[in-house]
Amino acid sequence: MKNTRKHSLTRLTSLLISALLVLASLAGCGGNANNSSGDAGTPNSSKTSSAGEAGEPSDTGETGGNTLSAIICMSEQGKLEPNEFPSIQEIEASTGVHVEWEIYRSVDSWNERKALVLAGGDLPDMFFGNHTLLATDVVSNKDLFTDLAPLLDKLPNVAKMFEEEPGIKNVATLEDGSVMFLPSRMPLRPKTLTNVFINKSWLDTLGLSMPTTTDELVTVLEAFRDKDPNGNGQQDEIPMMGNGAGYNNNALLALLGAFGVTYNEFSDNEELLMIKENALHFVPTMEQYKECLIYLNELFEKGLIDPESFTQDGSQYSAKNYASDPQVVGVASAWTVSSGVGEANKDSYVTLPPLKGPHGDQLWSSNPLTLSTTQFSWALSDSCQDKDAALKYVNEFYDPEIGVQFYFGSYGVSLEKQDDGKVKVLESGDPEVTFDSWLWMNGFGDRGPYYISKEFDEKLIPNSWAEEKVNIDAIYTPYIPSEDEIYPMMFYSSEDNAELSVLRTDIRNIVDQKLAQWVTGEADINAEWDDYLASLENVGLSRAMEIYNKYWEASKG
Repeated sequence: MKNTRKHSLTRLTSLLISALLVLASLAGCGGNANNSSGDAGTPNSSKTSSAGEAGEPSDTGETGGNTLSAIICMSEQGKLEPNEFPSIQEIEASTGVHVEWEIYRSVDSWNERKALVLAGGDLPDMFFGNHTLLATDVVSNKDLFTDLAPLLDKLPNVAKMFEEEPGIKNVATLEDGSVMFLPSRMPLRPKTLTNVFINKSWLDTLGLSMPTTTDELVTVLEAFRDKDPNGNGQQDEIPMMGNGAGYNNNALLALLGAFGVTYNEFSDNEELLMIKENALHFVPTMEQYKECLIYLNELFEKGLIDPESFTQDGSQYSAKNYASDPQVVGVASAWTVSSGVGEANKDSYVTLPPLKGPHGDQLWSSNPLTLSTTQFSWALSDSCQDKDAALKYVNEFYDPEIGVQFYFGSYGVSLEKQDDGKVKVLESGDPEVTFDSWLWMNGFGDRGPYYISKEFDEKLIPNSWAEEKVNIDAIYTPYIPSEDEIYPMMFYSSEDNAELSVLRTDIRNIVDQKLAQWVTGEADINAEWDDYLASLENVGLSRAMEIYNKYWEASKG
């Protein structure tokens, strides 16, 4: 690459040693759960490029203008390379900027290079996509990248995004006011992650109504257990099933809302924070949390919760949900009904609306900003010799009309313009390929920089793939707390993030262990509660809350 090395031999040697030590632990192309089944790449797949050689830049010819270099980690499902995208060809024609891409399509191939690229200092001009770098990668190597804050006048589409979406600007702004990378806002994103579904065929077979309260849920689950709703003459039904110890998309923990507790779902670290009465709370220390776990323990003791709920892996969980001859699951959760139970079962299940709890609470956990926003999407190397060209080029990605094609695929392939100005999202162009895969084959998915404004979102006509989640959203959205009651998506300084990562690990080890023990009855929550709170203090909960509160207060100003 043509960039100037800016580091001394001493720094280079030090960084290379550090890179080799941490290489195995660095996150590269790992999945960002922003998509229903976001592809993380196949470990054995190799790097690809237009030239056909691993790690070599693509070469589709010069435009007579500027040539820049870029690295991107794309989905292994993709069939197009960036310069084959019609929208990128349009950008190249309008800006006179040609990009030579170094393309990776797997976790391993990029992880083998990532640390060495950053340590060596011989960077490409640009890094594209949230599976290529993390925000922490940039901040930890801040002197390798360009502060974009004083350059926003050259990024009018980005400046508009920051003006219209202050929350998005916050996740890219460091404490000193610098902006070292650009985030993205994706199209047709839901406001909720967790979708709890219930076997409606079983309800109908047993003559039961949809449960609306936590007490009614007990009655329904007992009937699922005792009355052979799958009709095979065996008591093999699983009335309700959890999905490990995680909080995101877990039917068991989704019941917290019925006890007046919500948390900032889908935060990268499952911080489990709640804003209540203008104060920040750590949910697993709240009395409402304790009451919910007591309720879950009662369900477990009655044989209404799958005993493997806290120990099974994703494949075991999915296998039970997908079982169709006979169906065995009554209540569980997934991104959508169809993704959770499969084509053979999807007509038997429906979304279970939020239940009303013993005190009349009826809430639903979510964090809409994190579902629509990708924190890192693009960064500019400080060694780039033509920053103006790079800024001109990436600014076009943040035009919603262009950016929407990077997410779904191009017009005529995944999108169709309507006479009334709306844009229709088409179905998969291959009957053998789901749209979820079609999207990755023909676009960047969540791996590209773009801004799809709320205004442009209104122009989009969802296809059946997107519409299913839209319909689920309509059920849950009325029960989501207001924006000022959800701990916002934050960007922590490298020092605070390093401290929090240690604190969170120790805190969550205790929380997750006691969650499983208390729900399954292995331990007594009432007898242990005070000691549990003390143990959390001993590993630094108060210090973690001090850091969280600092950023929360700053976000309000």
